[in-house]
Parts: sequence; C-alpha cells; structure tokens
Amino acid sequence: MAVREIMHAFLTAERPEEVYQLALHRVSHVVGATFSCVYLIDKGSDLMRLAAAYNWPEKYAKFLGQMRVRLGSGPSGEAARERRVVEVPDLFADHTLVDWHDVASELGFRAFVALPLETNGAVLGAVTFYFASRSAVSAETHSLMRIVADQMAATAEKAQLINSLSAANTELSATNATLERQFDEIVEARRLKDEFLSNISHELRTPLTAVMGYISLMQEGVSGPMTLEQQNTLGHVKDASEQLLSLIGDLLDFAHAQQHKLNLRLKYLTLIDAVNALTAAVGCAEAVEAAQQGN
Repeated sequence: MAVREIMHAFLTAERPEEVYQLALHRVSHVVGATFSCVYLIDKGSDLMRLAAAYNWPEKYAKFLGQMRVRLGSGPSGEAARERRVVEVPDLFADHTLVDWHDVASELGFRAFVALPLETNGAVLGAVTFYFASRSAVSAETHSLMRIVADQMAATAEKAQLINSLSAANTELSATNATLERQFDEIVEARRLKDEFLSNISHELRTPLTAVMGYISLMQEGVSGPMTLEQQNTLGHVKDASEQLLSLIGDLLDFAHAQQHKLNLRLKYLTLIDAVNALTAAVGCAEAVEAAQQGN
C-alpha cells in the first residue's frame, strides 16, 4: 500500500519534496524507523542538503535545514559516495563511530541504514533511516527500502530534468526576445536609412536645380556678355550639374525602391547606348577636372 502511494505521488506530485516527505512518512513507520531523512547533492559540489525529514524533534529543525553533509562523511555521505547500502546494527558497538555516540544518545537512536539515491549510473543523494533499538534489518525490509530509494532517485532525476527544461525554456525565451528586439532595431534602422536617402536627395536636388537655372540665365546673357572661354567653362559646369542631378534622381529611385514605392517601366537597352552614356559621363567629369586645373 505504501509503495503504491509513493508511486502515485511520483506520477502526480508537482514538487519533489512532496514525494520525499510522503515516502518517509509512510515507509518509516512500516520499517520501524524512529527518524529518517533525505539528502540531495547540491549541483556542482560535494555537499548534500536536507530535502525531507521525518519525526525529528522540532528543536533540531533549524539545525537540519542549515546542515550540509559532505560526500564520504557519515553514513549518508558514505552511502552516496560509495553507492552502496551502509548499515550499522548497533552504533554504540562500532568504535569507528564514536563521534556519533553523543548525538545518538541525545536523539535516541541506536542503529541506522543509509541507501544511495542513484539512477542511470549517477548518484543524486541518500536516504537514511534511524532506529531506536539495536536491530538487524530483514531482507523484506531491505527490499522495501530499496524500492523507496529507487522511487526517490527517479523523483530527483525527474525534478532535475524539469529544472533543466525550465532553464532551457527561459533561455530560449530570452533569446527570442533579444532576436525580436534586434529585428525591430534593424527594421527601424532601414526605415531611418530610407528616410535619410529620400530627404537628403530632395535637399540636394532643390539647390542644384536652382544652380542649373542660374547657369542657363548666364548662358543666355542675362547677367551680361561672356567670353568664349567662360561660355565653355559654364557649359562644362552645366554638364556636370546635369550628371549630378541624374545621380540624385537615381538615389531617389533607389530610396523609393527600398520603400516599395517605385513603379518600374521596363525597356530594351542596347549595350552601345549604355557604353556611350558612360563615356559621356566620364568625359564630362574629365572636362570639369581639366577646367579646374586650368584655373
């Protein structure tokens, strides 16, 4: 009956401590133990902390909660480190456990059995049962203790898996949040870039158009007569301005394309026309440079 209750708790309990406490409460009475406790190894250390206790005096509650058991120290630590059952039928007859005599006399226990909590080759802690009188534990009692220890080990492993999964989910959520924030930043950066391209193109084209207007007026002689050399230079300036205006127009088209506001009109273009346009642009640039060097 006790085993069935423990297995049911293992399957349904939300917290592993509930399973440990129920197991100690049900089994300790059946095996005749006066006290019992469960220790679990702290992750990344060689110390075990108390996970559950049964029938310990209230005045020791704070002490038990703060106590840490080192692997290899005492019956519980030895059972966990060596992964074997540690049984002492008579504590006061064992001279290697003299340090335990005062504690045992005060608490009222004389014998104990400590079992490791292990699963899949990994030790997770230990469960220890303390008995008030000298006794030899029967094979049936040993079997029951072993079943309970196995269930506790499975519970501890389940809790570790749940904690690992929860940590992974938390990390994944944080990563997703970071990616979403980075994506929003990229979208905003692209918006600002497109806005900048559009604005700067307009800001450049407006004064350039005015400059070209003044050039046209000067070529028409509105500002007075010009020499032939001045007219040639002004012609080069106008050509360069027209090339720059064309580049600004291309920049605006690119900005509109980025914003999906550009209506494309496809047409055939021969390679010769493309080369001639490029040659004209290069020639214009060279002419302006030559004029600047001449001045």
